[in-house]
Formats: sequence, structure tokens, C-alpha cells
Amino acid sequence: MSTRSELFGKRSILQNTKLVIDGSSLCYYLYRLDCQCGGQYDEFYNTVLSFFDALISNGVESFVIFDGADDPSGKNEADTEIASLACAWDCPVLSNDSDFFIFDIKEGYIPLDTSTNWNSNPLTVKEEARFKSIANMLSELPDSSTEEQALNSALQMVSSPESRAQLRQAVELSLQEYTIKESNLLRYFQDGVICSSLRTQTNREIDEWVLRRFRDGRFSTKYMSSLTSGKFFLKIQVENCREISANRCSQWLRQFVYGILNDAATHEEEGNIAIVQEWDREGLTVRQSDVTPYHKEGVVPCLSHIQDWDAEMRLTSLLSALGCNTKHNPH
Repeated sequence: MSTRSELFGKRSILQNTKLVIDGSSLCYYLYRLDCQCGGQYDEFYNTVLSFFDALISNGVESFVIFDGADDPSGKNEADTEIASLACAWDCPVLSNDSDFFIFDIKEGYIPLDTSTNWNSNPLTVKEEARFKSIANMLSELPDSSTEEQALNSALQMVSSPESRAQLRQAVELSLQEYTIKESNLLRYFQDGVICSSLRTQTNREIDEWVLRRFRDGRFSTKYMSSLTSGKFFLKIQVENCREISANRCSQWLRQFVYGILNDAATHEEEGNIAIVQEWDREGLTVRQSDVTPYHKEGVVPCLSHIQDWDAEMRLTSLLSALGCNTKHNPH
């Protein structure tokens, strides 16, 4: 095992291993193009292919994890899952989130930075420069120091006893969020088993078929967030900010979708969603407004039923939501 003084500056070969990747960080890292008119998606596509080709050619089996739905508590579910999965597989984490310095990841954290040449063979990776000051501070402590002793040593740098006590409490609470736990994703990747702590606003379990589609990227993260936390952050359009937000014209369709997710008819009118807080632009300010799910029996389909619908039934429901005439026209 490396001593504290070896934490900075050591280069390692990334080869013949599993690798857990923070999907959000990876997208921002790879989309570093000379963007013109908000495009270059073909270039981005080729960049993504080149990146994973480099990993594959070095025998790296990669697993990309994206942030999931918003938790009612406001916690970031993805970081803990990424770290826990990496520890279960004894492999490193690739990200640009310095939070992974805090997790006790046995095989280490690889920062996505410009010092790594992803076209090299073999791939060599390094510890991040911004970690140097922390490593130097810890290197002054004996190798036998406990976490408590290290924390006390750091807190001595704070002069005010009151501030020191407040900082200790904040650090101890924060450390609870950086504890490695049993991974919910491990059995999903190994055996396809769905295990999730997500529940609806009204504390119901979410149907397994919904969770499976969500894990497969076939169920919108934003709408899953409206189901679990009742929050929907709308995208801001490129438009005249003195006018009403363009999202307003699609509000009815979102209410219709909330009605589907609500599944009220299946649960004797007590649905999955009480209300959805939508966050949208008003002028140059982002404001929150409450939107209720639309419910009309026989018009809004139930979430529990649509998995059994054929394509024609789904099309009819879509046209109905759009206000189109769904009657058959022979001409």
C-alpha cells in the first residue's frame, strides 16, 4: 500500500481492468469542441468513439453511471453508487468530481484532466495536482494516525473554539455521505436484478418494469424526478427573455404526463403525485410554480396499464393528448 507521501505524483498504467465512469463528468469533458451554433454533434460522436476505443484497446471494461432521479432529501445518489460499485469490483473511478478524493476507493480515483493522454498505449494516469496540499499536510502525520487524530490535527488550524466545534460537526455529517455502502448497481450489472430505494411522492414502491426502463435509459430522468420528488427543472430556451417562456405552450402536455405517472385510477384516486413544482424562466429570473396532474378517467391512461398497450393504443392516446382528431379518416 502506498504511504501518504506517495499520494501525489505517482503514475499508473490503466490496463486490463474494470473502470467505473462518472457519466456527467465524462460528457462535459469530451464535449470540449469549438462549438459553433450549438452543434458539432458529429464531432462529439467521433470523440466519444475514440475515447472508448482507447479504453477497449487497453483491455479496460468501462461502466458509465449517470445521475438518477432527484431524491426528496436533495442528496446526489450517483456519487455513492459509483464509489461503492468501484470498491465492489476493486477498480478505479474516472471523474472530474473532487468528491471522489474523499471516498475510500481502494484502487483510486483518476481525474479527467488534460495531463492524461487518452491516445497513448499503454494508458498512463496520474493523481491530481490540487490534491498536493492535502497530501503534504497528511504526510506530516505518523502513518499510524487514526482518522480522529487526523481530523483533530486539521481542526487545530481553526483558532475560534466555537468555529472549530461547528466545523467538526459539519465534517462528521459530511463524512457520513462519503461512506462506501453495498452497491445497488452490482447485481444489476451482474445478473440484471433491479434494486432501488426510489419511491413515489406518496411513498409507494415503483413498478419494476418502470425501474428497468429507467435503468436502461428508456424512461426520462426528469419525469422520474417528478414522480419521486415532485420537482421538474425545465430547460431554458434561447429566446427573447422579455416574452413568456416557450415552455408555457407545452405545459398541458406535461400535466397529461404527470397524470399518467399519477396512476390515480389504479390506486383509488390517491395517486403517486400530489403536485409537481416546475422551475422555469420568468423574465431573467428562475421561478417555481405548482402544477397539478391532469386526471380524467378514460382520457388519461394509467401508468400501470400502458406497458400492455400495443402501438395503436399508444398512438391514439398521444393524438388525444395533442388534441388531434383520432377518428379514422378513410381518405
